[in-house]
Amino acid sequence: MIFMGGGARAMIVWGIVSIVILLLSYLLIVKPILDDTDEQIDQAFQQSEQIQENAFESAEELQESIQEDVGEPIEQGSGGGGKEKGGSASGRASASDLQEQIQEDVQEQLEAAGVAP
Repeated sequence: MIFMGGGARAMIVWGIVSIVILLLSYLLIVKPILDDTDEQIDQAFQQSEQIQENAFESAEELQESIQEDVGEPIEQGSGGGGKEKGGSASGRASASDLQEQIQEDVQEQLEAAGVAP
């Protein structure tokens, strides 16, 4: 016989031994891998949330900076004082000067956020 001639009792013992072997292999091999993978996934989600929050903060700062830059030439053109940004006779910044300033602000914000190379 396959079970060394023990009959029904031997089959039950071998069944229990097989279940114990499977349980131990799960606890010693599979479960640690699953736990480690779960930890890595949780860390990835936390990092992505932090990156997303930083990106939103940077976007808000960039938007405020752009609004300030766009708002300055309009105020200067109404005859008010302030620094001039361009060489135009009316005191308004030229479109290219304003575009350069916005690009510089965008680059600074991206560098501050750690996104720019």
